[in-house]
Formats: sequence, structure tokens, C-alpha cells
Amino acid sequence: MLMFTLPIPLTFTESIHLALRHIATDSVGWLLHRVGIPNFTSGTLIEISNGSLQVADACSGFSTLYATVTVAILTAYFCPNLVRRIIILLIAIPLAIGVNIIRVFILTLLVHWIGLDVLHTYAHQLSGLLTFVVALPIIFWIGQTSTEAKS
Repeated sequence: MLMFTLPIPLTFTESIHLALRHIATDSVGWLLHRVGIPNFTSGTLIEISNGSLQVADACSGFSTLYATVTVAILTAYFCPNLVRRIIILLIAIPLAIGVNIIRVFILTLLVHWIGLDVLHTYAHQLSGLLTFVVALPIIFWIGQTSTEAKS
């Protein structure tokens, strides 16, 4: 577990960042179409009527992914139930990616409704923290064991 406390050189994570950026961009473009907001996506760029949004490395969701996988491994290790251990480990990556997609989608909706200036407010920075607030409790919830089952 100490390995997860070391910083990872960017050369090892660049391709992951880029893949996560593309996943977020394509997914948000699809979601915007579903809710009736015209958009165009190209690479990691989302264009809507109020402006263009670039899904940067900081918005790729890598930090959430890294933290979620780390917490999932720890939670699975301490979980006595084998089925829950497997579920925790299987859900960690899709959960982190999904939470980040929702984050980028909500930010894009805010830009659509309010304008690009919303990205220069606390909402942008706070949204990054909220991904952890959503993902980690789900991992903990899956890993919890009922006290009745222990008896």
C-alpha cells in the first residue's frame, strides 16, 4: 500500500490521462445530446453555444481514479466477505470514471446556463472534491458488513 503514496511520474500516466479525457469528452457529448443541448466534440474539446470547454489533465478524473482504486484495495482487504471484496474491486474503476463524467457534465450544464465565467468560480474547484465525496462513501458502503451477519 505504501506504493500508492508515491507520486507517479507523468510519463507513466500521460496515456491514462488522455484516455480518461477522451472518455469524459465523448460521454458528456453524448449526455448533452440526450438532454437536447447541441454540442460538438473533437478530441478533448466540447463546444456548446456559450463557449468551448477543454477537458484538461486536471479534469481527466485521474486523481479520483487513483484515490478510489487505493481506497477500494484497502477496503477490500479489510472486508471479510469475499463477494463484497470482488464487487469493491470490480466497481472502483467504473465508479471513478462515472463520477468524473457526471462532474464534467454538470460543469458543462452550468456553462450552458450561466456562461464560461462559472469555471472561474469555486464551483469548478469544489466539483473536483465532490467526486471524492461521492465515490469513496460508495466504496465504503459496499465494503461494510452487517453486524447481524457476524453474529
